Amino acid sequence: MVRVRIRASVWVGSTRLRGSTRSNANSSVARSDGSLCNTPAEITERWREHYQNTLNHPNVTPSADLDDFADFATPDVTVSEDVPTLHEVTRAIRRLKND
Repeated sequence: MVRVRIRASVWVGSTRLRGSTRSNANSSVARSDGSLCNTPAEITERWREHYQNTLNHPNVTPSADLDDFADFATPDVTVSEDVPTLHEVTRAIRRLKND
């Protein structure tokens, strides 16, 4: 129950920082060739195509150099592994908005 409250408060905080909660559903969506999609079905298909190309890559061969670096790496004890607080998330979002 506490996790649900934390998630809800993080969502509310991020929504307030982001500003408007409206999405711009009427914005233009371009096909890969640059022409605009005209119907909701075309827009849906374009998003499907976009995520299909973005998320599905062929497997790459592992790099022996990276494995060697990982073997000799030391953990960074200054990096917290705790769940971020609402204040930390709010501060990070504000920094993103100001850049």
